[in-house]
Amino acid sequence: MRDPDGSPAAPARRRLTGRTERRGSQTGASVLGTLLFGGVFVAAGASIALIGLHVIPVDPASVHTPYWVIVVAGASFAGAGLAVWGMAATQQRAEHQRRIAALRYRGSAALNDYAWNTRRFTPPRWARAVQSVAGAAFMTLFLSMFNWWAWGANGPWVVKTVVALLDLLLVFVWWRCMLQLGRATKFGGSHLVFEHFPYRMDEPVAIRWVPPQGMAHADRGSFTFRCVEEFYEEHGTGKDRSR
Repeated sequence: MRDPDGSPAAPARRRLTGRTERRGSQTGASVLGTLLFGGVFVAAGASIALIGLHVIPVDPASVHTPYWVIVVAGASFAGAGLAVWGMAATQQRAEHQRRIAALRYRGSAALNDYAWNTRRFTPPRWARAVQSVAGAAFMTLFLSMFNWWAWGANGPWVVKTVVALLDLLLVFVWWRCMLQLGRATKFGGSHLVFEHFPYRMDEPVAIRWVPPQGMAHADRGSFTFRCVEEFYEEHGTGKDRSR
């Protein structure tokens, strides 16, 4: 890779911080374990929701909240389980992609860890906005139970204070969602066009940026490319060894 003046870039290495754990099933639970873990929440949440819907009979004297609150509680549990199932599905797709790439691109480590489009890269336009709306909707559903406790059931002042602060946070979350949706709608999508892919560290990098259609003009911009190398470190000996 070369600097803008044409001289070779210094092959300096910098250790990344933050989340540097291994990928896929090597980290945390396996796909099957994740599915089973999420299934507990889905089953429990569905049972609670069915009680609130009067499908599973219970003694009315044992119910001290409105039935809609019970349905919301069950839906929250089930939603958490479905989110875990979504993580398992994402992990399964990633592992399947790596297996296919290992056979298709033998000897090319750059193409094995991600489903690269070797002609262009298109940043996700709607994905983050849709995920934000889904998260805000779940947060709204979850807080509805506590709002009933604070205001409907005239809860203690501590509960009212905490719920009021969470409601203000919810308003901010929805404002961010609308902002992301507005940007995705107004500006449209953009992408990078590669001269070829993957690039080598000892050659110039030539790319072409196609800006969003909603952008009138671009005065300047910068692009940063990183070649990330993964390695493992072992500490300790015997049973105290960690990797």
